[in-house]
Amino acid sequence: MWQCRKYYYLQTHEVIKSKKIITKLRQLLTKEGNHNTELIFHSRIDYLSGLLALFNGKPSVARKYFQNAEEVYINDFTNSITEKAHFYYYQSQALDKSGYYNESSFHLRKAISLLDQTENTSLRKEYENTLKERHK
Repeated sequence: MWQCRKYYYLQTHEVIKSKKIITKLRQLLTKEGNHNTELIFHSRIDYLSGLLALFNGKPSVARKYFQNAEEVYINDFTNSITEKAHFYYYQSQALDKSGYYNESSFHLRKAISLLDQTENTSLRKEYENTLKERHK
């Protein structure tokens, strides 16, 4: 039971943190005049909004946010390979829960292929196991 409470607290803490970041990014957007920076801010807002929707059990809403964020987020050189892999992983979760199983597997494979470029073998194995579970 304690583990469940810790997990819930962690998730709730991340939701609160994400909401604060979205608010801050929106404030910065009104002050920023650079088009590229605006695109990056919008992609981060959409990504975080997608995570929040996924956490709140709204995978179809999350899927749309992730679609909006994908191109800019993935091409943003300030995001690490692992961050991009996480993006594809969460996008695949939203797709899977929305019934887009083939597209979900495709994005999960993208996450795994990105992790091939890193030393993060434990995360790669976790994603591979998720892919295997989906194809049982």
